[in-house]
Amino acid sequence: CERSLTTLSDCGSCSATCDLANASESCSTGTCTLLSCNPNWGNCDGSSSTGCETSLTSLANCGTCGNPCDLANASESCSTGTCSLVSCSTNWGNCDGIASTGCETSLTSLGNCGTCGSICNPLNATGATCASGACSYSSCNSGYGNCDSNPSNGCESSLRTLIDCGTCGVPCDLAQATESCVTGICTLTACTGGWGNCDTNPAN
Repeated sequence: CERSLTTLSDCGSCSATCDLANASESCSTGTCTLLSCNPNWGNCDGSSSTGCETSLTSLANCGTCGNPCDLANASESCSTGTCSLVSCSTNWGNCDGIASTGCETSLTSLGNCGTCGSICNPLNATGATCASGACSYSSCNSGYGNCDSNPSNGCESSLRTLIDCGTCGVPCDLAQATESCVTGICTLTACTGGWGNCDTNPAN
């Protein structure tokens, strides 16, 4: 009997190899035995004969057997054996900076509007909303207008100025006169010296 039957090439019987998948093995007792799994592989079915049959770089078995990589409101990856956050779903953010909690914060709230920590509080406006992830409002307060057409900064312009009088872009500029728009209506205050409002029409 010229051969030892406790080697990896003759394990228990002649020419019976001990070669387990993705593993280090031994046949010191004459039985093929799994010693350890290669990095990122696991013996998830519990059977030594199949070796380390399961990749531990999948979303179903990430790092260890049966450990899912499933982060809240996110796309994730386990290509390195560690669950990592790839990107957040639309209108969700990783505002706590912890990858394991995923994208835990809705970005459609007044406190986190569009981005983490971005407060939706439009100037001189009522009915603030961030339902779509963009700051908006329902109406401007009296005497104010959204003259730059940017809802995110609210109703930024007073409509009681000589540039925007009552309405955005409508100047209060009367001929040969001093004028005022403190009430939102263009008003003649005084005529320039040598000029008069002889037709009693303040608009001209």
